[in-house]
Amino acid sequence: MATCDSPANLDGAPVEGDWHEVKLGLIGGWQHGHLRQPSYVAAREAAPAFARRLGAEAARRGALDVVNWHPWDGTPAELRSVVVLGDGVRWIWEHVATLFGSGRTEIVDWYYASQHI
Repeated sequence: MATCDSPANLDGAPVEGDWHEVKLGLIGGWQHGHLRQPSYVAAREAAPAFARRLGAEAARRGALDVVNWHPWDGTPAELRSVVVLGDGVRWIWEHVATLFGSGRTEIVDWYYASQHI
């Protein structure tokens, strides 16, 4: 009979407690009302590590591409517009701000928002 090792995060740190959260992110393009070429990241790890994983995938997919240069007005580069959909958990919005800057659009999912109205 096989034994199960203690649960661990991807970085090897032990998972504490009885409840474990798996974080999931979806990155994709939106064109003509349809999601295009989605890719996913998922991990059971702390929020800062997952935010870096999500940011790396978003960058790989072009979310941090420069779409226009404005060399003389104080903001030299304009990044691709990014929309972030998430629940109301604070870590998402704090980390998204550092990943995508002020040009992002944030949307709280309907289910979560309707629970807190």
